[in-house]
Amino acid sequence: ALSRRTMLAQLADYDVQAVEAARQALQGTLLLHDSALTELRQRHMAPLRDGARKDELSEWWLALIKRETLAFLERIGHNARCLPEDYLDQPPDDMREARRNFELLDDIVHHAERGADRHGVVPFAKSLAARIYPAIDEFV
Repeated sequence: ALSRRTMLAQLADYDVQAVEAARQALQGTLLLHDSALTELRQRHMAPLRDGARKDELSEWWLALIKRETLAFLERIGHNARCLPEDYLDQPPDDMREARRNFELLDDIVHHAERGADRHGVVPFAKSLAARIYPAIDEFV
C-alpha cells in the first residue's frame, strides 16, 4: 500500500494543468457525442411520433393482404375480373362466372363456419400473418 507521503509526492509530480486540459477536452467530446446521439434519436423518432411510419406500415400490410388475397382466390378459381367496377349499376358480362365466384366464396365462408377448410384458407392466412406480424413487432 502506498503511504500518505508517497501519494503526496506523486501528486506533486502531476502536471495539473495538462490533466485539467485533458478533462475539459474529454468533456467537450462527450457533449458533442451526446448532442449527436440526441439528434439521431430525434430524427429516428420523428416518423414514429408523427405517425408517418405507422401509416407506411399500415399501407404496406393492407396492400400485401389485398394482393395476396386476390392471388390466392385466383389460384382456387375465383375470377375477380368478371364483375365491372360499378357492378350495382352495370350487370356482369357473364352471369355464370359471377355465380361461380359467389358459390366459391359462399363455400369458403360456410366451411369456415363448420371448422372445415377445403380451400386452404387457414394455411394461407397463417402464412400471410407470418409475413406481417414480424414487421409490426419490429415497429412496436
